[in-house]
Amino acid sequence: MNSQTARVLIDHELSATALIETDETLTKHSARLKFDQQAYVLNVKITSGTETETLIHKRLTSLPEVEALLSSETVFILSDFKAPPSASA
Repeated sequence: MNSQTARVLIDHELSATALIETDETLTKHSARLKFDQQAYVLNVKITSGTETETLIHKRLTSLPEVEALLSSETVFILSDFKAPPSASA
């Protein structure tokens, strides 16, 4: 999985989205992952109502490092990330 993800990231930004309901409040968790200048750039935001909070904005050196941060700090895992439909054409 990591080698396939690394190949896709050379040309495309990947994204993941999750809707989480807690105490009758719906929050949208959105994440983007791209490879830029020898590092993986991870951005994770949480939107509740009209408020958006940036949870993570980091540059990481490897996909295992990305996976570790995702699993410890977010609702995502690396396999949640997908390329936009136009990227597979």
